[in-house]
Amino acid sequence: MEWEYFSKRRRISLEKFLAGITTLEEAEKFFAGRPVNAPANLAEFFAKRKKAEVKVATPVVSADKPVPAFKPKPKKKKTPKYEQKQSKSK
Repeated sequence: MEWEYFSKRRRISLEKFLAGITTLEEAEKFFAGRPVNAPANLAEFFAKRKKAEVKVATPVVSADKPVPAFKPKPKKKKTPKYEQKQSKSK
């Protein structure tokens, strides 16, 4: 069975189908054990995935500057609508 047919039939992307598989060799072994043929662009898929992992880097926090604590703004106290109407009529 071809990958294109399988993916459309099952409504699954290649990324979700290969979740947990990190290398091209693992993916080839994975497809060898399945009745589904590997897509022709499998090598390109892993090349793009590797480039995306390099681009997504964790932000570096400097030890010199402490991270400021988040202080939420206090919530405004709202009066119920029926009290607002009564105060306007007086």
